Amino acid sequence: AAAERGEAAAEARTTREAAAAREAADKMAAAERAEEAAEARAAREAAGERAAANESRAAKAAEARAEAAREAMQARAAAAERGEAAAEARTTREAAAAREAADKMAAAERAEEAAEARAAREAAGERAAANESRAAKAAEARAEAAREAMQARAAAAERGE
Repeated sequence: AAAERGEAAAEARTTREAAAAREAADKMAAAERAEEAAEARAAREAAGERAAANESRAAKAAEARAEAAREAMQARAAAAERGEAAAEARTTREAAAAREAADKMAAAERAEEAAEARAAREAAGERAAANESRAAKAAEARAEAAREAMQARAAAAERGE
C-alpha cells in the first residue's frame, strides 16, 4: 500500500511538472508573438513617419517653384510696363507663353502631388527598404518634372525673344 501511494504521488508530481512545463512554453510563445507584433507595429509607424516627411519636403519644393514662377511673371510685367508700343505685341505673346508654361507647371505639380499621395498611402503599409526605394524614385520623378518645367520655361523664353 505504501508503494502504491508512493507511485501515485510520483505520478501526480510528474503530471504537475508536465503542466508547469506546458504553461511555461505557452507563456514563452505568447511573449514571442507579442514581441513580433510590437516590431511590426514599429515598422509600420516608421514607414508612416517617412511618408509624412516626404510629403512635407514635396510641399516645400512645390511652394518654392510657385514662388519662382510668381517672381518671373512679375519681372515680365515690369518689363512690359517699361516697354514701348511696338513691344506690346511681343509682351502679349510672352504673357501667353508664360501662362501656358504656368498652366503646364501647375498640371505637373497636381499630378506630382497625386502621385506622392498615392505613394504615401502605399508606403504606410510596407517595409522601410521599399519605402526608401520608392522615395528615391519619387525624388527622381520630381527632379524630372522640374527639369521638364524648366525646359518649358526656357522654350517659352526663346519663343518670346
